[in-house]
Amino acid sequence: MPHLDYSGRAIRFVNRFPVLNGLLTQINFWIIANLILAVLLHFMYSTVNENIRLPLPPKRDPISSSPSYSVLFTVPY
Repeated sequence: MPHLDYSGRAIRFVNRFPVLNGLLTQINFWIIANLILAVLLHFMYSTVNENIRLPLPPKRDPISSSPSYSVLFTVPY
């Protein structure tokens, strides 16, 4: 297997496609930044949830949670 010089290939790529290199740098930065933000928001939510019990939001469809609703659509065999 021949030795692959990745640094030389990277330098050639940067010199050949400078706009694409800048675009890929921005994409990589924002992916990493959003992952870090998601982790921080998860930790903040879990600490707030441990200290303050937030009430659950009300159910949107009270019909689907009632037991008699499922009886209406049962088909006898």
